[in-house]
Amino acid sequence: MQSIIVLVLVYFLTGAVSGNGRRRKELPISDVIPAEQDGKPKASECRFGGESYELEQTWHPDLGPPFGVMYCVHCECVPIHKKRRIVGRVRCKNIKTECPKPTCSDPVLLPGRCCKVCPGQDDNPDLTITVDLEREEQEKNGRHYAAVLTGPGVPRAATGRFYFRKKTLQYSFLFGEELGWPTGLTFLDNTNNILEEFALSKTALQNRTEKLCGAWARLPRRYRRTLRSEDMAVSLTTKLGTISGKVLKYYGLNSELFSGLLEGYSGAGTAIGSVSPGTGSIHANILFKGIVKEGEKNIPFIIKFQMSHGGETRSVEEAVVLESVGPDLNSIEIRTVFDNPELEALGQGELTLSLAQL
Repeated sequence: MQSIIVLVLVYFLTGAVSGNGRRRKELPISDVIPAEQDGKPKASECRFGGESYELEQTWHPDLGPPFGVMYCVHCECVPIHKKRRIVGRVRCKNIKTECPKPTCSDPVLLPGRCCKVCPGQDDNPDLTITVDLEREEQEKNGRHYAAVLTGPGVPRAATGRFYFRKKTLQYSFLFGEELGWPTGLTFLDNTNNILEEFALSKTALQNRTEKLCGAWARLPRRYRRTLRSEDMAVSLTTKLGTISGKVLKYYGLNSELFSGLLEGYSGAGTAIGSVSPGTGSIHANILFKGIVKEGEKNIPFIIKFQMSHGGETRSVEEAVVLESVGPDLNSIEIRTVFDNPELEALGQGELTLSLAQL
């Protein structure tokens, strides 16, 4: 039986680009590689041990005699966003500590393996170890952060996005009309000491767009460490009361195209969405607090995307299980596929998302 439903309107965050057409210059395409470029690695490649690797390609490093191939080391050419470009960076991880413990007293190490197995064991435990170095890179060194802001006795919520670059923390907030325009923005540390305060008033741009955004320039080095260690929080002062939330890193923020605010009687959250235009594949990371109690395990949820147009209602549903409920924001990730009507509704800000506990 469904006990709680949280609704969200998914907003399109990117803008349209238009302009007068004009003839393009012909590209200098040639089958001959200039001498000065021959052998030079591309920005979208990785070089390791004299070899070139494509983005997302994985390998075990070969150190040559006497060490040979390091089968317990997993390397990957990880795509990194840098100055509006995607470049490749080599990231490696030792997976030996993740090997399952053999069930026998005399395990053996087979050639080309990392994990020991019992004599006669057919399965390869190496294949059961999942390594996602791109995700780990984003969560460890990413410059993008998110927050879900709630408050005791405040029936409404807000969500924030933050991007740190060159000593400046840029921020933007999404909230509903019922909350009203906030009058104050405060950044705090993990003991609720005030780091910085900003009085908020609508600018001409914000009057037109109804979007709250700004920047905290010249962030002190100490506060930069606080941000990177995820010990920073943010609060908004509103006519309904003060709402606050922790500023944390989450997977998917680097490639986020769509954002959403979730509100309900028992919780609040945000949706981080991206889409592959060619396939209609949707990736959504849903962050929420409340709804379920900390410590609960294996909670089933239904996630529903829904649109209505011309009297027709269409929906896409996915069933997921939250393995455990933590003290901060809980995360549910899904991948699904949209048809053209859902993609058009998403682009026009007419798609809703609901999260329901079964």
